[in-house]
Amino acid sequence: MPPPPEQLARERLALLDSYCRGQWPEDSYRVLGLSAQGQPLDEKRPAEEYLNNGPERMGWLVLPDGERDRDLTRLAALD
Repeated sequence: MPPPPEQLARERLALLDSYCRGQWPEDSYRVLGLSAQGQPLDEKRPAEEYLNNGPERMGWLVLPDGERDRDLTRLAALD
């Protein structure tokens, strides 16, 4: 299982992550991941499943604990 989004932000976006942690209270700042296609992209091979199912059925969120959730509307509902 890949590392949780928060760990990736600290490792790969350290300056941005540090800024955000300094600007918002700890209980207000969360890092989520988003896979809009739900699969890796390959320039040489079309994403047949994505084309057949449509974007509304392919993506997912990666929550702070690493859990995947197919309900992309949770981004608007998180408080």
